Amino acid sequence: MALTKSLTRLDPPTLQTMSEGTERESLLALSQRKLNALGLPVCYIDADQHYRFVNRAFLDWTGLVQAEVIGRDVVEVDGRDLYQLYHAYLEAALSGERVSFERQLTSVKRSAFWIRVDYYPDRGPRGEVRGVLSTFTDVDNIKHLELEAGEREHRLRMVTDSVGLPIFYFDRALRLRFANKPYGKYIGGEVDDLLGQPLKNFVATDALAEMQSYMERAFAGATVSYERRERASSGELRWVRITLFPDREPGGKTGGARHRKRSCACSPTTSPDR
Repeated sequence: MALTKSLTRLDPPTLQTMSEGTERESLLALSQRKLNALGLPVCYIDADQHYRFVNRAFLDWTGLVQAEVIGRDVVEVDGRDLYQLYHAYLEAALSGERVSFERQLTSVKRSAFWIRVDYYPDRGPRGEVRGVLSTFTDVDNIKHLELEAGEREHRLRMVTDSVGLPIFYFDRALRLRFANKPYGKYIGGEVDDLLGQPLKNFVATDALAEMQSYMERAFAGATVSYERRERASSGELRWVRITLFPDREPGGKTGGARHRKRSCACSPTTSPDR
């Protein structure tokens, strides 16, 4: 059979196809170099849950080599135990939802540390999800601070609950950040339901108006006390002494104030400490 085309010459369509292929390969190589330059681990998982791309930082963080990852199932690379814990996030991302979660990562180079995993759905021209781009972020320091803050709050709650006096803490935006059980009993409600809410949502209007006249001094760093008559949830009307303690941050700025309430044998002629 005679050849219809010379082996040394290519027609324009063939040249165009080769040119497009070369250009595509060049773009992929450029993308690979750019993503390798990032200190942020990046990987791409296709719709069948196979790893299709990982950058150098991903391999450094996980302690894996490329041959152990590319083309393999996520469950095979990550391990079945880890996959069972977090596969719901991956499936949500493959359904089109942008999701994130925190977990611990362990590698041969580093003991267990906390990371945040972000999944970004990759959509095709018709809107179909072709895969997921995933990034890792080191949040170990932040996570430890959160855990320490939780432990401190637990200890604070135990101490303030044992005092027996209604105590709550509010920030400069006048939102509740902490309250003990005696305060919940005093107002007749669950304090956990009030966390993050403005004081105006649960403090009586007249009580809040009077307290605001002392707040600026507390925010300026002074401990301020005053007396007023209040009706507890039990219906009893009595005199109470309210003290605002400034909460100083490490830099010296006052971030909020603690409000303590205690019964007192006051009278209408008692002069408040302004």
